[in-house]
Amino acid sequence: MVRRKRNPLAAAEQLSEAWHGRKPQKVTVLDEELHVHSKLVDLGGMECLEICDENERYVIPIKFGHDVRLCSSEDGKQLYLMGGNQEVDVKPFGVEMDKDSVVLGRAHAITYYTAKMHLGREDKKPGPYRHVFGEEGGVGPMVTYDCLNSLISLHGGTYEIKRDMDGGKYSAGIRN
Repeated sequence: MVRRKRNPLAAAEQLSEAWHGRKPQKVTVLDEELHVHSKLVDLGGMECLEICDENERYVIPIKFGHDVRLCSSEDGKQLYLMGGNQEVDVKPFGVEMDKDSVVLGRAHAITYYTAKMHLGREDKKPGPYRHVFGEEGGVGPMVTYDCLNSLISLHGGTYEIKRDMDGGKYSAGIRN
């Protein structure tokens, strides 16, 4: 079986004609400049992202290998999942992959793997840490999935990484 490549320009022209009631008169190329962080803080390897269902009655886990990294912006106000295999089966979340990007739900908790040398003796050994969003008040971020690129993003929420130990020298972790 030979598969033909779809022509996105032809499909765009057809939809434009259906929308405007006439054939398109020109092709407009739009460029957008996007800001991306040139440097992120690597917080550790992701083990699990727990997401609440649409009614927030139960939690659906997404498990990762440590090739997916939990990262933060330099100011500690935005978490990112970077690299590795972030592919997700969206059906348990009640959504279809008929859009380029879909909302999976609200993040309930994350589990990540790292060592925290400034904490107690047990924390110096690499081990999993679990953070429940909203456990100190506030809300967890919304989780979206880029179906085209198989990437997970966190949006909003009231968490941040504060330097709240030893006179602002160290952080005890993610705070709500």
